[in-house]
Amino acid sequence: MPAKPTNTPPRSFAQVIHDSCDVQISQLPSPLIKGDSLNIKIMQEEYEKGLTDCKNNLHGRLLLNKGDNLMTARDLSTELSKI
Repeated sequence: MPAKPTNTPPRSFAQVIHDSCDVQISQLPSPLIKGDSLNIKIMQEEYEKGLTDCKNNLHGRLLLNKGDNLMTARDLSTELSKI
């Protein structure tokens, strides 16, 4: 049975991401201060799940010089594919 069309406008990418990141403070692990450092214990299972979730992600930073032209996502993808 096909889904019934709705009159709600499509949500933006930012709205979808915002809704998926609702985390209650009570769900977070308790921090522990050791000397000058703040430590948070992460269970091995959660650590491995995080690694799996990010296995195919590339994190980086694009640094431009003053006066450089801005790059679109497509331009950036083209440049990265050359490397």
